[in-house]
Amino acid sequence: MNAKLRYFAFFVLLVFVACTKKVDKPVVEDLPEESLGYVAQNDSTVYGLACDGCTDSVLVLLPDNCSDPIVYDIIEARNENRVHGHPEIGDRIAVMLDSKNKNKIAFVVDIDQLKGSWVYEVMPTLRESSTRYDKNRTLTDAEKSEIDSIVAAQMVPRMYGFKLKQDYTCQVIGRQWQRSSLETESPVEYPPVKNYIEWHIYNGKLILTEGVVSLGNDKKFQINKIINDTVDIMKMSRDTLVLQFSSGEIKGYHRQADGEKK
Repeated sequence: MNAKLRYFAFFVLLVFVACTKKVDKPVVEDLPEESLGYVAQNDSTVYGLACDGCTDSVLVLLPDNCSDPIVYDIIEARNENRVHGHPEIGDRIAVMLDSKNKNKIAFVVDIDQLKGSWVYEVMPTLRESSTRYDKNRTLTDAEKSEIDSIVAAQMVPRMYGFKLKQDYTCQVIGRQWQRSSLETESPVEYPPVKNYIEWHIYNGKLILTEGVVSLGNDKKFQINKIINDTVDIMKMSRDTLVLQFSSGEIKGYHRQADGEKK
């Protein structure tokens, strides 16, 4: 029995024991609004583990609420690109049902397959200052060639993105925390990258929580503002992720293997 199957069997045993005991529901204390990133209120998503019997047309789910496994027909949802990932036994799954038809799947995502590092390539742009020249002075061909060479050498792509971690925290990829004097004086500049610190699935959406970082009086970085980006998952395979942000922007990512150069 492989590790994933052992984990799945152990989880089922824990669920059985939990369901046979009468326990009090945990009480969650109210926290100040400014300390909250994501609050899972009124989440209609069904969560559980994929069971034996999952295929490209059928999803067998063991729900978190300890009820019997549920068999979902996902043929239509998969044909309409509303099933993201290929569930395997023991994977954590999120299922969203159609609000008007509870027998219809609105959204399925394999949460375990969503985890990991997702990146896309960005190119720098010319700084405005680098395009300003003395209008009273004509550049020689040699000077123009030298400037073009310097700019071309600086036009190096970078990988931007994020790592969705097991504990639902998020690590930004591509952020430059310290800027050297050489980078500041460079004729090109890179676009800013959002500092996502948490992620969750909520009502069929991916919630990316951004922490705005500032330097405190103690000279240490601190997060002093929380912003939630609500994102639609347009497509997800093992190596490809396409997201549509609330602004309407659609962005494609590819999976970055652990240890791969950032």
